[in-house]
Amino acid sequence: MSQYVGIPFADGGRNVLGCDCWGLVKLMYREELGIELPDFEISAFDTEEVIEAMNEGKKQWKETTLALEKYDVVAMHIGQKHFGMVNHVGVYVGNGMFIHTLQRTASMMNRMIDPMWTSRILGVYRWVN
Repeated sequence: MSQYVGIPFADGGRNVLGCDCWGLVKLMYREELGIELPDFEISAFDTEEVIEAMNEGKKQWKETTLALEKYDVVAMHIGQKHFGMVNHVGVYVGNGMFIHTLQRTASMMNRMIDPMWTSRILGVYRWVN
């Protein structure tokens, strides 16, 4: 999974040259699992459209609360204005860690139990479609 750490943030990015949060999920699913996930052709900066698209996209995922598996998608909220609404995602990579990318940062791994993230995680989903 270390090959995905350090990918620069790029709005609409879908490859190793740059990704937004959904682009990183798409990249990992394509390269690691051979699954081409649907795309949201919206700007990561348009939070309202991101929230709407992610809520609509949940239909293709099954929420899991038991043992997490590698490549489960971690759904989060970023920012107080959108508290409780999914507007950010990452990928569970095992050992209590997930990978994600934020605006103005490169992709990074964080612990699921890190206090910065535990209050932001809204659910974990597994691809079923």
